[in-house]
Amino acid sequence: MAVQETAAQLSMALKVQEYPTLKVPYETLNKRFRAAQKNIDRETSHVTMVVAELEKTLGSFPVVDTVVSLLDGVVEKLSALKRKSVFSLAYISFCHVA
Repeated sequence: MAVQETAAQLSMALKVQEYPTLKVPYETLNKRFRAAQKNIDRETSHVTMVVAELEKTLGSFPVVDTVVSLLDGVVEKLSALKRKSVFSLAYISFCHVA
């Protein structure tokens, strides 16, 4: 009987010690994931707005220079989305490794 109580107490003591050591990394990882997701959502919204503007312009008979400038804007926004996605992934991976 005493052995079972000691084993139960040891098990509980280990759980109590593990909780703080697991809680902080999980919370940090979750916080970084939410921040990365917010950044990616924001950049995706920017890309969507620029593409919608391009589609609206293509509905009429636009000047070639206008289409080129709008396409440059789309490429710029897609590049920003890619850059921030790679950065966010590296940021999350760093938290997971550290």
